[in-house]
Amino acid sequence: MMENPFSDSNLDDELKLQFNKLLDAINTIKPFYPGDTSGESKFLASCEALNELVCLEVTAKPILTKIIATDRLNLSLLSAALEKLSHEKSLPTLKCLIKANPSALLWKSCHRAAGCSNRTGIYALVERGFSILMPWIAENYAWVLDHEIGQEFPVVSFFLTHYALSQHNALRSKFIEPGLAGPSAMTVQCFFENYSRGLAQVGNVARDTPLHEIINMMHYRGIDE
Repeated sequence: MMENPFSDSNLDDELKLQFNKLLDAINTIKPFYPGDTSGESKFLASCEALNELVCLEVTAKPILTKIIATDRLNLSLLSAALEKLSHEKSLPTLKCLIKANPSALLWKSCHRAAGCSNRTGIYALVERGFSILMPWIAENYAWVLDHEIGQEFPVVSFFLTHYALSQHNALRSKFIEPGLAGPSAMTVQCFFENYSRGLAQVGNVARDTPLHEIINMMHYRGIDE
């Protein structure tokens, strides 16, 4: 069952300080330029440090994952992480945040990396190149995928669109940065092994099922696999 967020304006000083400390730690992660060996080493070390910090803090106080910063475009810790992080080394941070509060996958916030699109966390996760987590989400939090909030435009269709684009060697998304690939065939297979009913989902706006959409798209783009 989905839990609603609560505003940081209602927090006591100590909890607000902890929340902002984690937001700031996420925001300090800076990408490195290809070929910059020194920069890459520092980047990977900062990702490891962030993983340790986030997992330690939210395990001790899961309530931190249920807060949104009203003066920062309603960012939660998860939405901030999805906006700023872009490398597989950050997967432990995302998993810790989702484990502590899977409801955040259904909250909407203004994702500036996606042109300030007002999307839910589960959409941002796919859009930012973290589709490798989708089979794990399907296995452990299928209710997120079933929830009515996501039924107007089912995320399964979005997920499959990214797969079709990656198979066609197209630009997957201008929002996906180096370090992560689009969903692989194995990721898609594992996802539907855990969430086979997703193939039959029909959105409130788009009336085709994801299976129908992907067959049409692959035919149109000339994808044989």
